[in-house]
Amino acid sequence: MFSKKSNDIPENPSDESQNTYSEPVTEVAAEPDQSYGYENNVNRANPIKPSIISEGFEFVGTITSEGVLNISGVIKGKVTAKSVLIDSSGLVEGELFS
Repeated sequence: MFSKKSNDIPENPSDESQNTYSEPVTEVAAEPDQSYGYENNVNRANPIKPSIISEGFEFVGTITSEGVLNISGVIKGKVTAKSVLIDSSGLVEGELFS
């Protein structure tokens, strides 16, 4: 009643075929070196990521950072950071220590 056909699953499936897939290799050009003040982060185990005040965001108060602060929005108050980058759309009204 249940006899095995000769074209069924091979006895040793590893001999017949294996499921393999390989991604095509594409080369990506390296980006030019743009450190933007974080050049010391390259060799750190846990690099400090920049803090960002985005355009359209307004912060009122005191900001303190041990790393880089990118400002594209508005800060009203006191800013203290290792490095501060103010974008053309950024504004600081108050004290700035860097």
